[in-house]
Amino acid sequence: MLSIASAVAAFFKVILALLNWRNREEDRQAGAAEAVIEGNKKADETIAAAIKAREAVRAELARNPSSLRADDENRRPD
Repeated sequence: MLSIASAVAAFFKVILALLNWRNREEDRQAGAAEAVIEGNKKADETIAAAIKAREAVRAELARNPSSLRADDENRRPD
């Protein structure tokens, strides 16, 4: 009778270990998904800043088209 009880206990330990492994795997996948979401948010912020800068340049050129060929501080010293 003791051997049956120990076999059942071992079976439940194996089941418990599998469930714990599954929970850890789900946690890892959730963490990876959160990292992707955070990266996408940062990319969206960068894209929004770039679009805002592009619109500012377009507005400046619409207001003063002759400034297109004007020297600026970013010109290469060739």
